[in-house]
Amino acid sequence: MDTLSIPQSATLPNPSRPAGRTITRAGFGCYRISLGNDDHERALRQALLAGVNLIDTSTNYADGASEELVGNVVQQLVEEKLIERNSLTIVTKVGYVQGTNYALAKEREEMGLAFPEMTKCNNGLWHCIHPEFLDDQITRSLERLQTSSIDILLLHNPEYFLGWANKKGCRVGESMAEFYRRIEQAFRHLEKEVQRGRIRAYGVSSNTFPRPSGDSEFCSLETVWQIAQTVGTSGRFTTVQMPLNLLERGAATERNQHGNTQTVLEFAQEKGLTVLINRPLNALVGNRLVRLADVPCANTPDQHAIMASVNELIQLENTFYMRFLPHFAVSEQDRAALIEYLAPGTILQRHWDTFGNYEHWIEARSQHFLPRMNAGLRAIAETKSDDLTAWIREFKASASSLFHHITCYYADLARSRSAAAMRTVTLVLGDEFRNMSLAQLAVNALRSTQGVSSVLVGMRRYNYVEDILEGVRKPVDVKLGREEWLKLAALDEIFQPQQVG
Repeated sequence: MDTLSIPQSATLPNPSRPAGRTITRAGFGCYRISLGNDDHERALRQALLAGVNLIDTSTNYADGASEELVGNVVQQLVEEKLIERNSLTIVTKVGYVQGTNYALAKEREEMGLAFPEMTKCNNGLWHCIHPEFLDDQITRSLERLQTSSIDILLLHNPEYFLGWANKKGCRVGESMAEFYRRIEQAFRHLEKEVQRGRIRAYGVSSNTFPRPSGDSEFCSLETVWQIAQTVGTSGRFTTVQMPLNLLERGAATERNQHGNTQTVLEFAQEKGLTVLINRPLNALVGNRLVRLADVPCANTPDQHAIMASVNELIQLENTFYMRFLPHFAVSEQDRAALIEYLAPGTILQRHWDTFGNYEHWIEARSQHFLPRMNAGLRAIAETKSDDLTAWIREFKASASSLFHHITCYYADLARSRSAAAMRTVTLVLGDEFRNMSLAQLAVNALRSTQGVSSVLVGMRRYNYVEDILEGVRKPVDVKLGREEWLKLAALDEIFQPQQVG
């Protein structure tokens, strides 16, 4: 198999060695990676064979199946003598109580054996970093990862406690004191886990490291680091993880450490901490997801085709209401649900041009229109009728055509947006960032930033791996600091929701 070689951290002035090993500047992020998916397995194999030696997963990713996939692929490659286990750094994270862990926690609670200090955020989502829970989770992770020792264990978004405390109306000062007490307690346990040999190093992954220091859910790296110095003699608090991307720039720009004189990246660099960056291509701006990658679409968008598809679908919807619906013996509530669920054409006639951007449309299509439409079709498909079966087939084809045309329209807008973003970044950061895809550019800007050790990229498919690693191979010698990241505010206007029509 052909492989790609990617630059190692050792080429930098200050190589990152979070667990005694040098890590590559791009790591394989395992969010939405799951056991049983051939594409995911192939992508991970290709990345590892190409030289990526950092894998980041979590106990809650795919309800543990992400760790299982990592364990299986690594074990296979080791047995095939294509890689050595000690050449890899595997990071996993603990804290979320979801899925199987949620069921376990509830079962223990009913038996009178509840995990202590459980933060019950929402139904189906709890959070815990108590030593008893950490001990349980490390055992399970070791089994799933098929390893005797986890290279780096991170507390996973411990600020969930602060969000919960705020909703409960707790005083900010008191909840902050309790928050850091819990982190100290967790660190003392993790020091013991290092001594036991079950982990080699530890740290914290927090989405709120980059927030302003006055934010009620702000997790202060300075405070966390001071706690680690107090409890640890092994020097195994080595690693932090946080979001940073072209639109969420706080880690590089927000001065929230050391009396608000340093950014979190500057503080981490000063203390010699390894910094792993997540969400490099998925920016959360307000309540919107913005994908920082090129959007493929094989067809040229056409508003006339959209309206023709809308009208065709509405005619089919009217046929259902007038011809088929009166013959269904259902309650008024179910009748109203069928009318609502089987009306994508009627709804999109008024709203197809109001989604603002490609990501919002894709979310609406996958989370709203398709689930409701499929639920309605399943409900009526139980009625055995050749005419109805033919209508369902025609309705599906018509809806698919409409969704495709709208997707191409927003994809074209996204391509224009990407081109403008790449021009802006090149203008601000220099010619070294020319001739890259948007994803390559987004990752290279991060790996060129002072204080960043590695960028965790979700590479769920083979072509994603090739695109990212091709970009990482390109020489980018600039070292970006706060001033350069402040100038990237010019991107905000480009990525504002777009009104079309």
